[in-house]
Amino acid sequence: MRAVQTGVRLLLFEKDDLNKEDIMKIYSRFSGYIIIITALCISCASRIGEMKIVEESGSKPGWVKSDQEYYERNNIMHFRGQVNDRDDLQLGKREAKAAAIQNISEKINILVSTEFAAATKGSNVDSEGLNSVVQDGVAWISNKLNIQGISADRVYWQKLQKITRDGVTYIYNIYSLAQIPVGDYNEAKKMALRALREQYLKEGKREAEEIAKRLLEGLYEENK
Repeated sequence: MRAVQTGVRLLLFEKDDLNKEDIMKIYSRFSGYIIIITALCISCASRIGEMKIVEESGSKPGWVKSDQEYYERNNIMHFRGQVNDRDDLQLGKREAKAAAIQNISEKINILVSTEFAAATKGSNVDSEGLNSVVQDGVAWISNKLNIQGISADRVYWQKLQKITRDGVTYIYNIYSLAQIPVGDYNEAKKMALRALREQYLKEGKREAEEIAKRLLEGLYEENK
């Protein structure tokens, strides 16, 4: 940079004392510095947004590598939560665990809806009545499994270095895994349907009670 300043000063204030050959040398050197500086600026600009892992909690487990947020293995239901670009690791861990718990709620809703619909296939069950039982069933099962109390204690995190316009910053990507035994889930479904059937009988909801009965019979048939 000092050489560039010197070259500019010479060109501006001492041009009359320089011969043509000296001026051409200064121009050449000055142009070279400009090219180098421009190349550096372009290089830096092209790296904005670039990230690399600088630290991690351990080797990346298979449940993180998987593209599935939910899967069953060895009669265990696995639910993954994930948050990215967090500045605070501890806060990010809590958010990842909350995401795993939310995934459980959403997946149970889907599973119950699918399984209840399959259990009543071919019968004269009214779709509106089935939807009502499904919603009651999801709420009951979620409460029985105590979803909010499930421990998503398996955690993996990465610390990444990220290049921004203002320089280098560090962020975290955090993953958390919650697990529920398939047997617990199936038992919760049966308990839910038995409880709902009794509730519908007391309330005089004959159609809903019949749906719950059919669903319960269907579940027992599946487990034979």
